[in-house]
Amino acid sequence: MDRSASLDKFDVRTVEPSEFELLAAPLNAVFADELEIMTAAALLSGLQSLAERFDGHRDLFLRACEGKKNTGALVMTRDESIPQDTAEIRMWGVSPGHRGHGCGRELLRLTIQEAYTRRYSFLRTRILAVSPGAMHLLWSSGFTVSGLTTIPSPKGPREAVLFEKRLGWGDGPC
Repeated sequence: MDRSASLDKFDVRTVEPSEFELLAAPLNAVFADELEIMTAAALLSGLQSLAERFDGHRDLFLRACEGKKNTGALVMTRDESIPQDTAEIRMWGVSPGHRGHGCGRELLRLTIQEAYTRRYSFLRTRILAVSPGAMHLLWSSGFTVSGLTTIPSPKGPREAVLFEKRLGWGDGPC
């Protein structure tokens, strides 16, 4: 299954678990370099762990490319720590130089569509409170705030906002 969406500047494609390293560059640019909530090594280790547990019926790895450059990535999973009918966006990011051009919106749109197709009732994510662009994108895509939490980081806990979208029949895929 290849869910591709060509926009003017980039393509969004699924990534096989064996190719999880393709997700690292844009996520590293966000989580390690810009937000400093994890090291590049920790990010790669986390991606590897998700790839090892990957189940094609429940999980989704997406990457956005501009030519041969990876510009964005999104990881949707479901594990035993959340309700059976819920999927979670675990990692999502667009490299700083590629924001504001629809890349994050398309990654999110395809993820919502795929979660709906897989008959999940809810899609959850958490976003750092210092990410107003991502929060606006979630609100405009029908997500609501479901709580507040903290994310551990090398520089101490960071405030995060929990978001949730109900994927009922009345909501449609997007």
